[in-house]
Amino acid sequence: MKKRIYAMLVLFLLTALSFSVNAAEWTWMVYMDGDCNLEADALNDFNEMATVGSNANINIVVQFDRISGESSLYGNWTDTRRFFIKKGDNPLSTPVQNLGEMNMGDPNTLKNFIVWAMQNYPAKKYALILWNHGGGWRKRDANSRAAKPNLHKAICWDDSNNGDCLYMSEVKFAISSAKTATGVKLNLIGCDACLMGMVEVATDVKDLADVLVASEEVEPGAGWPYNTIMSALNTTPTMDAKTLGSTIVDKYNTSYSGQDATVTQSATDLTKISALNAALKNFVNSANQWSKIKTARTNTLTYSEADGYPHADLYHFMSNLSGAGITDPVVLSGANSVMTSLKSAVINSKCGSQRSKSNGLAIFFPKTKTDYNNAEGSAYPGKDFNTATGWNSFLLNFFTPPADKPIGGGGTTPPAVSVDGTGSAKFSRTTPVPKNTKVSSVTFYFTSSQTLSGGQVTLTIPSGWTPPASSGTAGLVAVANYTGVSCSLGSVSGQTITVNCGTLPAGKKFKITYKNFYGSTQSGIH
Repeated sequence: MKKRIYAMLVLFLLTALSFSVNAAEWTWMVYMDGDCNLEADALNDFNEMATVGSNANINIVVQFDRISGESSLYGNWTDTRRFFIKKGDNPLSTPVQNLGEMNMGDPNTLKNFIVWAMQNYPAKKYALILWNHGGGWRKRDANSRAAKPNLHKAICWDDSNNGDCLYMSEVKFAISSAKTATGVKLNLIGCDACLMGMVEVATDVKDLADVLVASEEVEPGAGWPYNTIMSALNTTPTMDAKTLGSTIVDKYNTSYSGQDATVTQSATDLTKISALNAALKNFVNSANQWSKIKTARTNTLTYSEADGYPHADLYHFMSNLSGAGITDPVVLSGANSVMTSLKSAVINSKCGSQRSKSNGLAIFFPKTKTDYNNAEGSAYPGKDFNTATGWNSFLLNFFTPPADKPIGGGGTTPPAVSVDGTGSAKFSRTTPVPKNTKVSSVTFYFTSSQTLSGGQVTLTIPSGWTPPASSGTAGLVAVANYTGVSCSLGSVSGQTITVNCGTLPAGKKFKITYKNFYGSTQSGIH
């Protein structure tokens, strides 16, 4: 008897172990906010998922909120329900939970759904789909939630709850809080909503998932083709997040082929967003030739700009700079770095023929300060993306351009100093200087490549910097010779320093020191 009990216990443990090993590959979580004028489309998408349904490999879990006054199908219920969708189900099937009316624009509602789904339907990988209208980035301001109906840059509006919605900062809070509660990180975040394919949105969620799937452009009401997406996942449930993201893009594009030439969809590797932002920061610091930049912006593809969404394709803008007449090598190098980083980050991008210049990620880029204000630009400086890149400073300069810098004079990598072939030159410091900061000194070294006599070296200090002076303290200029060199300060006129060279043997050098000055009103290397 004891042996039999022991054998049965071993069998039970092996069965439990087998169940754990054979857990679902994916839990597919859809936060379906149908509490709006898209209710009929939400019903259709529910049925599309039910053509495949959950199985041993896939958990399809939906939190579905409906509204009165739109579709009356499937019992016309108007509250919020949670479903574990099985093959052949419909929105009138018995839900796992009936929650009553929930505010889908409350971040805690989203957080609770994620936690519930992960705890009740565990899997090896998790996808979260935000389903509703979309408008791109938005930082929640300090005003009350009642102010939200007047704002349009967000996602998941709930019409039954005074038009409340989720700012991206609230989406970030909800997902981050769910991660803390469960210890589980999402593998894929999808936005079945308009205008969410933005570098700002990707930055907000870059640490919360591996892949983002979203559209730069407005989506048709039918949204994603869940039947073909779920069928592909069912066929290959072991696919990773990158493959699933790319598959969604392909299936979406195919579903509108020959029907809508304006669609866009892309999958982005969120682990590469930090590198893209670093490249953008370098570009911002190097920006120059502003009239040419304006031309490049005018020629860039935008998405719903006339409706107050000044979203411009980031890659297309950068690629336009050369054609717009930019000749500054530092600016062009910075733009190329952005394009390279963006191409590396975007896993797959597809678009209709009328959006052929789409490359996967848009950026907030109003043409004027008025457009900036109308598009809620006041909230932009506090965005994570702006903190990482300084893009808001770029926009303000774009609206009111500063004087152009000398060609090759910007950026975070100092350009080679140009000389006439008789020597070489370098500066003592190449570290970035904060704007409006006093600098104790910088030294310019000149080394001759051939024996010179009776020549001159001129050095021009940028306009707006402390004027150079031959006496006093502010802007003081001094010349020092090395052994065998006889050079002296000739004159200081305006912003130009002239050094007279009596004798400068080949391979010998002298130095000019410029002391106690205030430099540019822009941070960076100059």
